[in-house]
Amino acid sequence: MLVDAAKAAKHPTLPPHARIKAKYSDKSANDLTRCIVDFFTYSGHFATRLQSVGTYREDLKKFVGSQQRRGLPDVFAVVHGRAVHVEIKVGKDQLSNDQKEAIADLQKSGAAVYVARDFQGFFDWFNSLTRPPFI
Repeated sequence: MLVDAAKAAKHPTLPPHARIKAKYSDKSANDLTRCIVDFFTYSGHFATRLQSVGTYREDLKKFVGSQQRRGLPDVFAVVHGRAVHVEIKVGKDQLSNDQKEAIADLQKSGAAVYVARDFQGFFDWFNSLTRPPFI
């Protein structure tokens, strides 16, 4: 696993039997997001989770909305110089109208966008994205 190899390289003096193996799941949105961000990162690409949650302002005693555009996908990555966005949907989750609009705008501007429901589907899409002919 990429993460385990990275940990071994970072801590070469730690014996293999003492290393904690990474555990991943794609059963929840948070778990799948972590899988995908770590996959990008440990594959040598830049990746981050985008969160549009507002901030609680103690002085105002209320939440203040984010300045980020509504509907942006959950994960942003750069793969070989190309913007890649992944929206996470697990179970019965559906895309909102804001998300559909943001995805269409991103695709029009040349970004690759995928709606991930499980890791295997994402992995297959990623492999098709990074092999010629490029989409």
